[in-house]
Amino acid sequence: MARAVGLIVVPFIIYLSFFYVHFAVLTHSGTGDAFMSPAFQETLIGNELLMNSQGLGKSPQAFFMLILLSQSFVTMMSSL
Repeated sequence: MARAVGLIVVPFIIYLSFFYVHFAVLTHSGTGDAFMSPAFQETLIGNELLMNSQGLGKSPQAFFMLILLSQSFVTMMSSL
């Protein structure tokens, strides 16, 4: 049992933790933004396009909250 945990569970948790860090950092602007579409760049925190954008109301947090609320609503409705 300990061997299974050491060879399967621990590496899997490490693997998932890399995705967690990746998606936590993904919301911030960086040096590779020029390769992304302007629509995607507007969603990044600290991006010049976001500051000049009128579509998101200059608040990326409001945009992400809307996504989270819609996902939770879909989850709630699918569980009924």
